[in-house]
Amino acid sequence: VCRDPRLASELTLQPYRRFPQLDAVIIFSDILVIPEAMGMKLSMEEGVGPRFAWRIESPADMQKLNFKPDIEGTLGYVFDAVYVTSQQLAGAIPLIGFCGGPLTLLTYMVEGGGSKTWRQAKKFVYEHPEATHTLLQVITDICVEYLVGQVDAGAQVLQVFDTNASQFAAEAYDEIGAPYMASIAKRVKARRPHVTMIAFPKDRPSAGFADSAFDVISLGSSAEIESMQRRFSGQCEEKIDQVTAGEAELTRSDASATESDRDRKSDVRGDRKALQGNLDPQVLYTDTATIKRETAKMIRRFGVGRHIANLGHGMEPEMKPEHAKAFIDGVKEASAAYIRELRGEGQDTSTV
Repeated sequence: VCRDPRLASELTLQPYRRFPQLDAVIIFSDILVIPEAMGMKLSMEEGVGPRFAWRIESPADMQKLNFKPDIEGTLGYVFDAVYVTSQQLAGAIPLIGFCGGPLTLLTYMVEGGGSKTWRQAKKFVYEHPEATHTLLQVITDICVEYLVGQVDAGAQVLQVFDTNASQFAAEAYDEIGAPYMASIAKRVKARRPHVTMIAFPKDRPSAGFADSAFDVISLGSSAEIESMQRRFSGQCEEKIDQVTAGEAELTRSDASATESDRDRKSDVRGDRKALQGNLDPQVLYTDTATIKRETAKMIRRFGVGRHIANLGHGMEPEMKPEHAKAFIDGVKEASAAYIRELRGEGQDTSTV
C-alpha cells in the first residue's frame, strides 16, 4: 500500500474525513522504507510484522548496503503520496512527513525486524562502536535527503521517530542516538528553515534536545511533565492573562529589549520548545467518559504552555475509532473549559 501514492494518500486522508476536528494528518508510510532503499528487502509476515530478507550480523555485512541510494528513484513513491495528499488538503490542515531516527533504524537492520529484547542490536552497538557510528552517519545522511524531499513535495511538518531510544541507557543514547537526531534537525533546517520539526526520542528526551533545531519535543507517556517543561520550554506557572501580556510585550523591536527582557518573555511564553503528548494510549481501551476524564487531566498538567495534545505513543489496531473520537473531542472540550476557567467564566476566548 505504501508504494501506491494514491492508496497511501487515501489512507492518510481517511482519519481527517472521519474526524474533521483533527488539526493535522501524517502521511501513511513506514519508517523502514529507508533500510529498504539501502538494499534490505522488506516483507510483512502475518502475525510477526516487518522482516528483512537478511540482517546485519557483523560489520562485514554493511558492505551489502547501498550507502548512497538514489533517493528520488527509491523513495519517490513517498514523495508522490505527499504531493497528492497536499493537493487534496489544499492547506486546510498541515501534512506531517516523517522518518525513523537513525538509531531506531539501525536496530531494525541489525535485528532483522522487530524484537521484544533487541538483544542482537544492543550486542552489535556495544561490540562494534566504530561500525555503529559509521552506519548511523550513513543513515543520518539519507534521512536528511528524505525529509527535505518530503518538504519539497508538500509536507509542512516533519517528525523523526526514535522509538527505540528507550532500549538504551540514557548515557548511551546521549552518545549514539541524540547527536544524530540533532544533526538531522540542524541540516534539514539549514536547507528548509520554514519547516516545523518534531523529535520523538522515546523516554530519552535528554537536555541536549533543548539546544537542537527541533521545534517540538514529543513525550512518551512516562515523561514527568513539569521537569520536561523546565528542561525544554522554561515555562513558569503563569495565568493566561500574564501570558497574553507577555505576548503583547513582544511587539517591541528586539533593539529596544534587553537580553534579560527576552529571557523573561521566553520564560512566560515557553518560546524554546513546544511539547507534544502524552496520554497513555492504553486509556483508549476504556470507555468514553474515562477517556475524556484522563484527557482533561493531561490538558491541565501541561497548563498554558505550548502544547500539542497527543498520545504518548501510537494507537493499536484493536482500538476502536469511536474512542479516538472521544480523545479528540476530549481535547477540544477540556482545552476550552480550561481557558474559560483561567480567563474568567463567560469571557470571550475566541482570540486565545
